[in-house]
Amino acid sequence: MADLTDGGGSSSSSTHRWSYDVFLSFRGKDTRNGFTGHLYKALCDNGIYTFIDNDLWKGEEISEKLHKTIESSMISVVVFSENYAKSHWTNGQLVLPLFYRVYPSEVRNQRGNFGAALTKFEEKFKNKVQSWRTALREVASLSGWHYDNRTPEFKFIQQLIETISDIKLNGTRSYVARCPVGVNSELSPNRGFYCNRLTPRIREATVKKILMADLTDGGGSSSSSTHRRSYDVFLSFRGKDTRNGFTGHLYKALCDNGMYTFNDDNDLQRGEKISEELLKTIERSMISIVVFSKNYAESQWCLDELVKILQCRTNGQLVIPLFYNVDPSEIRNQRGNFGVALTKFEEKFKNKVQSWRTALKEAASLAGWHYDNHVSESRFIQRVIKTISDMKLNGSRVICC
Repeated sequence: MADLTDGGGSSSSSTHRWSYDVFLSFRGKDTRNGFTGHLYKALCDNGIYTFIDNDLWKGEEISEKLHKTIESSMISVVVFSENYAKSHWTNGQLVLPLFYRVYPSEVRNQRGNFGAALTKFEEKFKNKVQSWRTALREVASLSGWHYDNRTPEFKFIQQLIETISDIKLNGTRSYVARCPVGVNSELSPNRGFYCNRLTPRIREATVKKILMADLTDGGGSSSSSTHRRSYDVFLSFRGKDTRNGFTGHLYKALCDNGMYTFNDDNDLQRGEKISEELLKTIERSMISIVVFSKNYAESQWCLDELVKILQCRTNGQLVIPLFYNVDPSEIRNQRGNFGVALTKFEEKFKNKVQSWRTALKEAASLAGWHYDNHVSESRFIQRVIKTISDMKLNGSRVICC
């Protein structure tokens, strides 16, 4: 496609002489390295040619080149987030709104952060503010999507991809979202999205899983590892921190890349004692990935899991720590949230706390990965997947941070 500039996704452009299938409009500091990064990758993976502006520094005027890019895009997906209206740089054709942890009514009526941001712009951009207010009101009244963290991001993104694929395939510019948001959005908030039609990659992984009659249920896709393991990967994480965000995307990526993965998302209200069944699941896994996050040590369930994982490490299981927006030294030395949580447990679980402290110190001293929000979550996850795939293929116990 000779007429395309760089900065976009994969596959071919749509019909009707569009240069791009999708133009992504978003507030970089809110969602670039998180939600929008995952959305961009999913669009590209599903053959939807997508423009995402990777220029982090922007002037006060939107460029003519970008205006033309918007005009030449079949669909514009507008990711409204908490600080979207603080950027006067955002402008252009608005078609498909996505409200990321913000209510459509807040955008439509310009309340909260949206109202405060526009008020600040009144003096400096008085000739533009009214048009911005009108555009926000108009787009927030359109049918679109509302994500409120009640379901995994990756399932929400799958639903979005399905709708955009349909628009691209059928050449239609009008649609009705399955859980539309608009003028009455607050009366009927979205309860969650589940993709009814599988993408090709997920469909292939699902077929592989069905063909494996010897596998127990509860996890991801593809074949189990050698050495009589039931699972390639066991994921240990603090649900309220990362279940619907980072760990959800990591789980999907592991499954999509043929790694049979156990992700315990069936029992959100857990008791104080870890189940015997889960202990056996840990034992039957080739690799355990421990996603350390801010509130990991507040869960005695997570801490018991960690103790068991490190016991299995002595029997040959590979244990990989992943530090999600926490410093490894904070865990190793039990400072900050980790120190506070363990101190609170001293009286109630005095027979366990020392083993938890030892396990945290040991795990935080292992080679692993540290994510600190300076890069896209999607790219970071791909690095993790590549390393684990190499380990599974070569049986290697050596990794690089």
